[in-house]
Amino acid sequence: MKSKFWLVFAALLVTPVLYYGTASATVFGGKWPRSGTYLYLYYYYGGYHRYLGNVYQGGANWTNTPTKVYVQNWPGVPYALEISAYDTYDSTTDALAWTVNSPCWTCTYSSSVIHLNQRTMDPLSDFMRTKVSTHELGHAIGLAHPPSTLTATSIMKQGYLNYNTPQSYDIRDVNNLYP
Repeated sequence: MKSKFWLVFAALLVTPVLYYGTASATVFGGKWPRSGTYLYLYYYYGGYHRYLGNVYQGGANWTNTPTKVYVQNWPGVPYALEISAYDTYDSTTDALAWTVNSPCWTCTYSSSVIHLNQRTMDPLSDFMRTKVSTHELGHAIGLAHPPSTLTATSIMKQGYLNYNTPQSYDIRDVNNLYP
């Protein structure tokens, strides 16, 4: 069982790096299928709901942007949902959180799983927990980290920022991905 965990964990660390080079500068190259004008993505927060308020605010942050993408909490039974978020405790990484889009980063998505690492998230302020949640939901939408040379502000930048909402750079990328 442990070897399977390490294999999956190693794949999580390597996969974004492998596909980042084949995608554009700020998107992975995959996206959600859309029927109609708008894309509605629903998430379910499983586990202890430790950061539920932050994930809820992260979804609202994306929904309140001038895009055609809406990210909302699903109040019903968590079957066939697009995005699942979970509290995770992983002492082997300094990552605050990670997102896995399935079946791959560069194809049509059918699901996304967000893992929020309690070990590294607990010491953060509520403001930064919301930044991390908004950032990870951005990955679930299909956004990648911007190039390190980017001077524009972006919620998809890694690290501590003085904003926790999508910026004009992010909105442009979402509107290009889902016109």
